[in-house]
Amino acid sequence: MDVSSASSASQMDLRTQVSNEVQKRAQEIQAQNAQQLINSLPQTQPTPDPEATVGSQINIFV
Repeated sequence: MDVSSASSASQMDLRTQVSNEVQKRAQEIQAQNAQQLINSLPQTQPTPDPEATVGSQINIFV
């Protein structure tokens, strides 16, 4: 077995591992940023039930 080819293969494995870790960390940071943006959105107010408000009062002008 050639030592230089074994060394080259191990360097490629190391580069692949480092690349995967960098990508994984970048995705974690993006997920954290997305969660912060979602948390910063204002909370929605519940809307009233239209059945409870529409037609419950009739104004008659004479």
